[in-house]
Amino acid sequence: MRFIAVACALSLGVSMHIVSYSSPAQAQIAEPTLAEPTAAQSATLLKPGDRIRITVIGFPELSGEQLVAADGTIQLPLAGAIDVGRLIPTQAVARISEALLPYVRRPQVSLVVLSLSSLRVTVTGEVVQPGPRLLSPYASDSVEETAPIRPVTLSSALLQAGGITPNADIQNVIIRRIDSTRSGVGTSEEPAKTEIRVDLWQSIRGGDLAADPRIQDGDEIIIPTAGSNGIDQRALLSSTVAPTQITVQVAGEVVSPGSIELAPSADLSAAVAAAGGPTDDADANRIALLRVAPDGRLQQQIYEFGENSLPLRDGDVIVVDKRSEREALNVLNLLLNPLGFLFDLF
Repeated sequence: MRFIAVACALSLGVSMHIVSYSSPAQAQIAEPTLAEPTAAQSATLLKPGDRIRITVIGFPELSGEQLVAADGTIQLPLAGAIDVGRLIPTQAVARISEALLPYVRRPQVSLVVLSLSSLRVTVTGEVVQPGPRLLSPYASDSVEETAPIRPVTLSSALLQAGGITPNADIQNVIIRRIDSTRSGVGTSEEPAKTEIRVDLWQSIRGGDLAADPRIQDGDEIIIPTAGSNGIDQRALLSSTVAPTQITVQVAGEVVSPGSIELAPSADLSAAVAAAGGPTDDADANRIALLRVAPDGRLQQQIYEFGENSLPLRDGDVIVVDKRSEREALNVLNLLLNPLGFLFDLF
């Protein structure tokens, strides 16, 4: 008997959002096997909130639209709850067909993906805005049936978290992923996870798209702090995973003090220049870079105007001292009363 081909419209790039999948008509009653996902299909694992349409040919009472429930199941008459969570659509078709075998002779099932819910991920470590994120699978805000689907990659997730910090080690990114293959491991509250290590620098440096993996629902992305890894920090901060701009405060003896927006690779002298440059009363040999450390301590480093400095970070404060008032930036005073000092600047 002729087999009905499975229609898989996904590609590695952008694909159209309605995708249909069918099960083969079977010459003998046999339990369908779950196909292994391909690289192209792995971006469309079904998850809670996805809307699908199921058709069982010849059985309209078993057909209709379904919303994947919070536990990853759908409900079909006769078969009851069927777990399709974390399955690609072709695997879901096979599982639905298997569940219907006791009730339907040679079931012919098709599945259409009508809309996809956002991916729920967590990004922690050396990113500008760590925390949970909802990542849309669509290339625009539209969820119409003609809206294109885009693969959600590691780099796009980092951009949604504000980009990486200058201390990010993107050679050793960790992705903790729910491992549905490890049955019996973990709990419903804390499912079993597998750890994947990614060298994202390889993708940035060489344009290797395969080194920028797709993100799945439930992933936890961890960006560790860099040690001495030999990566050019300025190249890193001008990469596609860096924030597009940072905001710093420039105070003291500059022409236009206030908030300044800069490229993330900018240094202290660039910030002073963007604020109009030093005034005639400025001590160009004593410009302070103030930064709050991760542990809450206020750090200070003194530079000369034109001297190469560390790349700036979002939220840095730059103070250009007055020639006759060097003691205003006394390190001891800063440490004793850092907050009062900062309030006095603005």
